[in-house]
Amino acid sequence: MWGIYRGLTVVLEEGLREIIVETDFTMAEELLTKGPPPNCPYRSIVEDLCHLIQRCSCTIQHKMREANQCADKVAKMGANQSDFLVVVEEPLVEVRSQILADMLGVAYRRL
Repeated sequence: MWGIYRGLTVVLEEGLREIIVETDFTMAEELLTKGPPPNCPYRSIVEDLCHLIQRCSCTIQHKMREANQCADKVAKMGANQSDFLVVVEEPLVEVRSQILADMLGVAYRRL
C-alpha cells in the first residue's frame, strides 16, 4: 500500500494523469476500488490513496505476479535497497530483457 501511495505522489508531482496501477496484492485492489471497511487497520492510508486516485484519474488493476515479471523484479530490487525513494527515468539494465518479454506477453508458470 505504501508503494502505491508513494508512486501516486510521484505521479502527481510529475503532472501525469490517467494512470493504471497494476498490483499483485489482491487486497489492495479490493480496498481501493470498494473502500475500506470500518474496522480496517489500513483505513487511513486507503482513504488517502482513494483521494490521490481521484486526483490523477487512476485505475487499479489486479495482475498476477507472473503477468508482470518486470514489476516483480523491480519490487524485489527496491526491497533490498537502503534509499527511501529511487526514481528512475529509464529502464534499469537488469530488467530491460524482462520488459521486452512482458510486452510480448511471454507466459510464465506459477510456482
